[in-house]
Amino acid sequence: MNSDTFTAKFPIYSLAYHPSSSSLILGGGGGPSRSGIPNGLIFLRLTASPKTQSKFAFEEAGELR
Repeated sequence: MNSDTFTAKFPIYSLAYHPSSSSLILGGGGGPSRSGIPNGLIFLRLTASPKTQSKFAFEEAGELR
């Protein structure tokens, strides 16, 4: 997925930026284990976006559940 908009598969509660890899790390989930929404991390790489008017695009680099 390469887009200037990103929609997560679960609620996001934390965000971190890793400058040396130009990555965003999103963390979140459903909270208590009985909610049915697993906790997880999503790794997004910021890239230049020549196709859109925005300066950056998001490329999903990985996900941990």
